[in-house]
Amino acid sequence: MTILGYIGAAFGCWVLWILWKYRNVNAVGEMPLVKIILQNQAEQLEGLVRWLCRRHPDVRLVLVDVGSTDDTPAILRRLSVRYGFCFETEGKRYNPAGVE
Repeated sequence: MTILGYIGAAFGCWVLWILWKYRNVNAVGEMPLVKIILQNQAEQLEGLVRWLCRRHPDVRLVLVDVGSTDDTPAILRRLSVRYGFCFETEGKRYNPAGVE
């Protein structure tokens, strides 16, 4: 396994921990917010988003891109429309699905 594979696995474990920690709806009935910060994750991004949105539909997902040099921002735009989540890139927040 390459170093990129280990980084991806560690990132996946961290995401699972966050989702487990915030798995219940809070006392006022709002869905918990999960914000994931990522960079240059184009290869793993679509699978991660698909899994998160199907497995945990009870969370508000916000993905934050911090200066990726690959196709991560373009993939985020496409997936946000398909799965209905917000994302931030280059200091701007995008909400194409009307989630907020």
